[in-house]
Amino acid sequence: MDFNKYQYIGKLNTEFLEVEFGKLATDELILTDERDDHIKERHDRDYNLFHQCVYDIIKRPDTVLKDSKNQNTVFYIKYIEETHLNIVIRLSLEIENTNRKNSIITSYQLGAKTLKRLKKNNKTLYNKE
Repeated sequence: MDFNKYQYIGKLNTEFLEVEFGKLATDELILTDERDDHIKERHDRDYNLFHQCVYDIIKRPDTVLKDSKNQNTVFYIKYIEETHLNIVIRLSLEIENTNRKNSIITSYQLGAKTLKRLKKNNKTLYNKE
C-alpha cells in the first residue's frame, strides 16, 4: 500500500490549536488513500456523509476537542442532520521535525451520549456557542 497517495482537504485554523499544542509544522490537512479506505471499510454508514461534509466541518466545526488518549490528536465535531460527525485528526507539530502534514485518521458518527462523554473526558479547545 502506498501511503504517499493522498488528497488535499484544506487548511486548518491553527490559532486555538497552537495555543494548546505549540507551533504546527503546517496548516495543511490531508486524507491519505489508506485512511480513506479505512473509513469506507470500518465506518461504511458514515463514509458518504464524511465526504459530503469534511470541508465544512474543517472550516466550521461546532466543537474541537483534544484527544486525551492519543498524542497530538484532535476531534473535529459538527452536528449534521440529527447526528454528530466526528473527524479525528493527527496534528503535525513543528518540534517533531517530520515533514508530515496534518492528517485525517478516521471519521464516524457520534450519538448524543457518546458526544457528552467525549466532551467530559477531553479538553475543549474550541466551541461554536
